[in-house]
Amino acid sequence: MPSLSHAKRNKWRRRIAATMLRIAFRSTKRGRCRQSLTILRGLAVAFPNILVIRIWLARFELLFNNEIEAMEAIRSDVVDKLDTFERHCRRIGLLHLRLEDAGKAMSYLRLAVQLRPTSVAAWRALADAYLMENDGKNVDEAIKCFRHISSVAGTEHGRFHALCRAAEALSNAGRDDAEGVWQELCELDPQGGWQYFGLVDCNKSINASHPVAEKVRSILQEPEVDDFSRKNLHFAMGLAYDRSDNPAASFAHYQLANSYRRAEHPLVTSDGLKAEVAARCDVFTKERIDDLSSAGCQDDFLILIVGMPRSGTTLLHQILGMCDGTYSAGERTDFAELRNMLPEIINSKLRYPRCISKLTAAHVRKLSLTLKSRLDRISHGSRHMIIKTPDNCVEIGFIKILFPNSRIINCRRDVVDTCFSCFTQNFGSVSFASDLVLLRAYCDSYLQIMRHWRSIFVENSIVDVFYEQLVDDPEVVVRNLCILMNVKFDVRCLDYYKSNRVVPTMSRWQVRQPVYKTSVKRSDRYREFLGGFVDVESIRDA
Repeated sequence: MPSLSHAKRNKWRRRIAATMLRIAFRSTKRGRCRQSLTILRGLAVAFPNILVIRIWLARFELLFNNEIEAMEAIRSDVVDKLDTFERHCRRIGLLHLRLEDAGKAMSYLRLAVQLRPTSVAAWRALADAYLMENDGKNVDEAIKCFRHISSVAGTEHGRFHALCRAAEALSNAGRDDAEGVWQELCELDPQGGWQYFGLVDCNKSINASHPVAEKVRSILQEPEVDDFSRKNLHFAMGLAYDRSDNPAASFAHYQLANSYRRAEHPLVTSDGLKAEVAARCDVFTKERIDDLSSAGCQDDFLILIVGMPRSGTTLLHQILGMCDGTYSAGERTDFAELRNMLPEIINSKLRYPRCISKLTAAHVRKLSLTLKSRLDRISHGSRHMIIKTPDNCVEIGFIKILFPNSRIINCRRDVVDTCFSCFTQNFGSVSFASDLVLLRAYCDSYLQIMRHWRSIFVENSIVDVFYEQLVDDPEVVVRNLCILMNVKFDVRCLDYYKSNRVVPTMSRWQVRQPVYKTSVKRSDRYREFLGGFVDVESIRDA
C-alpha cells in the first residue's frame, strides 16, 4: 500500500510538472519569455530529477545569455544519473553544441548515434560537433557522419543534402578530395546549380572552354531549371569566363546571377543604411562609452578584424592566426547575437541601439564576463583571440563598452575593387552585394561609421591595413601590425596557406595559395561595364 501511495505521488508530481511546462510554453508564445524562465527555474528546484525540465531551463537561460546558469542546469555529474538520460542525450549534446563545448557535445552525441544509429538528426549534430573546432583535425570524422547520413536517408533529398554538407566541409578545409564529392553531387542531380558552382569554384582549371562549362551552358537552356539553380549556374559561368579573360561574358553572367539573388532576399535601402549609421552615431557617444566601459572586461586579449567584405579580412586573419599565442576564431557572430538579444536581456522596450540608453554597469559587467568566459573556453587558453567578422565595423561602440581594451584592425582595399568583388561573389544572404548602387551606399555608410569611431577612440585603437600594401610586402606590413597588436611575430605566418585551418568563407580557396597580386585593380578589366552602376572616379576618391 505505501508503495502505491508513493507511485501516486510521483504521478501527481509529474502531472503538475507537465502542467507548469505547458504554462511556460504558452507564456513564450505570447512573448513573455522572462515569465517562462521564472517558471522553469521554479520547476527545476521543485523537480530536480526531471531531465526534460533541466533541458528546457538550459535553453531559456541561453536565450537570456545566461551561459553559466545553462551549464549548471545540464551538469554532467547530475544529468548522467537521471533515469531518462539516454532518451535525451541528443538534446543534451545539442545544448553543449550551443555552449560551444565540443568535447562534451561529441561525448553525448556519440552515445546518441550508438543508441539510435538511424537517427539522421543525431548524426548531423555529431558532424557539427566535429566541425566545431576550426583546426581541421576532425574533418574526416565529420565526413564519415555525412556519408552515413546519405546511406540511411530515406529520400534523395536527404542523401543530396548530406553530400552537400560533406562537399562544403571539405572545401572549407581546402581539401583536394572536395572536387570528387562535388562531381558526385553533379551526377546525383545533373540539373542542380549549387553543385556545379562548387565544382567550378574548387577547380581553377575550369574555364569557359572546359567540358564542365559546356554542361552548365546546356543546363541553362533547360526551361524547367529553377531560379536558385540558375543563380548558381550563372555565378559558375561568370567565374569560368573570368578565368578565360572574357570580361564582357563574365559580367553578363554576374548580372544575371545577381538578378536572381535580388529576388531571393529583400534588399536593404540606401535610406535604411543611413538611418542605421545615424542611430549608432547618436547613441554611441564618447561620454556614454567612457562611462559604461569602466564596467567592461579590461583584458586586452581580443583582436577584431573588420572592414568591407572582400577587403582582405580572411587573408589577414589567416596570416595573424599563425603567430604564437593567437587563436583564430574565424567569423563569429557573438556581438550580432548579443545585439539582437539585448532588449530582452535588459528588459527594455526600446530596440537596439536605442536600448543602450537603458544599459547599466551591472549589465555590462555580466555581459562582458559571460562572453569572456565563452571565448576563453574555445580559445584553449591562448593569449590572443582573433575574430574576423567584417560586419563588426558597425558594432565597434558596443564592443568597446564590453571590451574597452580590444584592438581593431580595419582592412581597406581599393573601393571599386572591393565593391566589384562583392558583386561577383555567390554570397548567401549579403543582400546589398547583389546591386552595385547599393554596394556604393553600403560603402558610404561603412566609411561614415568608421569616421565616427575614429573621432571617439584614441590613436591606434583602430589600425588600418591596406590590402594593396599587404600583398606587395606582407612581411613588413605584418611585422609592423604585430608590434601595434602586441603579438609576437612568427615567420611561419607567411606560410599561412599551408595551414589546415577550416575557412568557411568565400575566400576559402584563395587563402590556400601564397600571396598574389592579381586581384589588385581587378575591376579595371570591367571598367566599361561599371559606369551604369557607379561613378568610378568619385567612389575611388571617397
